[in-house]
Amino acid sequence: MVRIVLLLFFVTTSLVNICSGQDQFDVVANHVVTSRFDRGTMPVLQEAFASDETLFPTDYPAWTDMGEFDQVQLWDRDGFVVRGQDADDSSSSSGGQSSGDGGGDLTSKANDPTAALISFNIQNFFTTDSYEATGHGYNLNLLPVIPIQKSMFGFDRFITRPSIPIYGPSVDPVGSVDAASGLGDIFVTNLFVKEECWGTWGFGPSINFPTATDPALGSREWQIAPSAVVIRPSADKKWLVGGLVIAPFSLQSEAKSISFQPIVVRFLPNDWYVGNGFQVWNWQTDTGNFAMPLTFKVGRVFKQAKPYPLNISMQAGYTPEDWHQGPAAKWQFLFTVTSLIP
Repeated sequence: MVRIVLLLFFVTTSLVNICSGQDQFDVVANHVVTSRFDRGTMPVLQEAFASDETLFPTDYPAWTDMGEFDQVQLWDRDGFVVRGQDADDSSSSSGGQSSGDGGGDLTSKANDPTAALISFNIQNFFTTDSYEATGHGYNLNLLPVIPIQKSMFGFDRFITRPSIPIYGPSVDPVGSVDAASGLGDIFVTNLFVKEECWGTWGFGPSINFPTATDPALGSREWQIAPSAVVIRPSADKKWLVGGLVIAPFSLQSEAKSISFQPIVVRFLPNDWYVGNGFQVWNWQTDTGNFAMPLTFKVGRVFKQAKPYPLNISMQAGYTPEDWHQGPAAKWQFLFTVTSLIP
């Protein structure tokens, strides 16, 4: 745990230092500023930016007629527009073009756990083969994501994600089939998120609530979990990489663990994407048990869906024999439908 925390601190500090040299950019009129890689046409000056004229280049007025955008999204210190948005184009901003070889803004946010995007995930897990268990398993996971877009303690927003697992009658992680079904422990991930020129990072206290209706479905103990996340998009907006670390420890026993969710997403044309899926590597540091599944995901964001856009994805996961100790799912498939509320 100490090594992981030190590694995250080193990576975060290194990334922050990228912004402290000659490539440092300012925040203009509450719009986040990123790199110079995506220089674009200067959009029309907006009234909201009038108080920040001192940050604009002296020849700014000569540029204002070269683009007809409805709002300025991002600026850098040299006056180059990183990205502007037109009234008829909802795909601009931090995600690139929805029809090009990159993720649209909504598509990028749908895959970013630090994004300021309200969503409601319905995750269907199908386990077809398990280590130290027999039969098939199914569980439903409800995962609402609620961002509070308000500056707190120097951070840009606060995000809370309650995870509510409901297990089918065929789920038993350590014994015969048909042994347990019902509600599992509800786990709430809380993150204070800070935006930087290179991406986002955050940390916060997460909580495990002992709501499991059967001992096989959860720890049924109160747990506190320090959590940290780092997310970085590539300069061309075609990739999103990062990771989420959660380290829960029990307030009622010696149980403690560390889970790591790597995030690797490649954006494709027309709002398609591929990635490593809902992949969580977990270590039970008190027992020595661990599981490191390998997953692959493909999905698409349907922006025209009503009443809200939908993010639909499918993934397959496999845990090799040498990549686990103790109970673990050998083959698992996940079908997810997420309602996005921009």
